[in-house]
Amino acid sequence: MEQSTTTQKDLATRENSTPLRVLTFAGAIIAFLIGSGFATGQEILQYFTSYGYWGIFGTGLLVLVLISYVCVEFFLVGRKHRFDKPSRIFSYYCGRYLGTFFDWFSILFVFLSFTVMVSGAGAVCEEHDGLSKHIDGVALAVVVGLTAWFGLSSLVDVISKIGPVIVVIAIALGIVGIVRSSHGVGEGVSMLPSLDLVQASNN
Repeated sequence: MEQSTTTQKDLATRENSTPLRVLTFAGAIIAFLIGSGFATGQEILQYFTSYGYWGIFGTGLLVLVLISYVCVEFFLVGRKHRFDKPSRIFSYYCGRYLGTFFDWFSILFVFLSFTVMVSGAGAVCEEHDGLSKHIDGVALAVVVGLTAWFGLSSLVDVISKIGPVIVVIAIALGIVGIVRSSHGVGEGVSMLPSLDLVQASNN
């Protein structure tokens, strides 16, 4: 009887896996992954476009497959083991000591990602509005601080609505650009050797 009660209680606390809820979480993940690099266009240029066709199609497909596999693997393992902390996933795959290193490294990585976001936001505002990138960066940092101060309970719901919209707009713009200029991709690839583009790595 006690086992049955526990099971019912556990089931009552689980997330409802409705298609809308799944789309909400997917939208939130996409929105969090999209940052200043996407906004300025530098992410696309440095990681994909600068490598020509291989970067556009090969690397893009490879990254999509790897990210999809890693996300699905993490979700399945997390659901199966129900860790008391999400970061326990590192210890599960890497052991106690290396897992602890990745746990602390992930915190540092997120903080450094935030500094990059602040810098990118300042650069975007300076490019579009002509305002000081330092003032814009500080303003964004203050807004983020206030958001965290007043609570993050509804942040996922807000961000999740933005993510799918950004994806739809980006895909639509890409399709329109290709349709309006069918030779645009080829012309862009042929121009690459003459452009001074920064690449994420030399291969």
